[in-house]
Amino acid sequence: MVSLPESIQAVHPARRKLIAHAERVLEGFATPCEIILAQGEVLRVGTAAPKFRVVFHDDRVLLRGTDEFSFAQAFVNGDMDIEGDMMSFFDVRTKLKSMLGMSAFTRFWTQMLFQNPTQVNREAIRHHYEFGADFFLCFADQGYHLYSHGFFDSDTETLERACERKLEVMFDWTRMKPGMRVLDIGAGWGAVIRYCAPRGVHVTSLTLAQDSHRHITQMLKDNAFIGQVLLEDFLVHRPAEPYDAIVILGVIEHIPYYRKFFERAYDLLKPGGRIYMDASADIEKFMVSRY
Repeated sequence: MVSLPESIQAVHPARRKLIAHAERVLEGFATPCEIILAQGEVLRVGTAAPKFRVVFHDDRVLLRGTDEFSFAQAFVNGDMDIEGDMMSFFDVRTKLKSMLGMSAFTRFWTQMLFQNPTQVNREAIRHHYEFGADFFLCFADQGYHLYSHGFFDSDTETLERACERKLEVMFDWTRMKPGMRVLDIGAGWGAVIRYCAPRGVHVTSLTLAQDSHRHITQMLKDNAFIGQVLLEDFLVHRPAEPYDAIVILGVIEHIPYYRKFFERAYDLLKPGGRIYMDASADIEKFMVSRY
């Protein structure tokens, strides 16, 4: 059973509302688990050692409400962590899926905590990238088809030059040299392979989008480029040996589990190897500064 200290009920009515949701979600589950509040209070299910726990590091997380965005933001910002056996989540997820009238709180736990992360990735890609290569390439630069922002030196500079400059920075910063092996997480439309292959660098690009995979496969064939594109999630990618460098262009914005992401990236990188990552995001859509 879930237990809540009386002090919390008396002092924090907003928390009490959150706990009521948690009790409804967790009530009756056989899997032992814990929710640990920022001041150290523990809500526990079962008497055995918890298989997993959710840890809040900031009381304000509980006061912002129980909507999906608030909890997702807290997870990304490090105000909340999930610890323990991930396989135990699947048991809970199965039971959650059988519940009717799921609240926003329940949907958050189902999607962000209990759903297989690779499935989360596939669903996000399907909603965003599966519109056909022609659609995306109509507004991409014509040189490399870079599907993220470029580095502009002036207001009059072309998109093509700005995108090429960005790839130059990527290449130089990761210290790429002919013969090196590079992992490109999020292949887009093949910009990293287009830039690196003629310079003797073997790129393995990962994508979850069928359109992207088909486009890059044909590009490799047409240009006789070295490299490969795999229709595979980086969380399950297992190369024969680690990579000399990892490139992540405009992908991290879509990933809600930073710690898991970088733990996996660390395992895929040779000692001394470098990761080049960029991103562009803001709290309010279209409000990113142009400076």
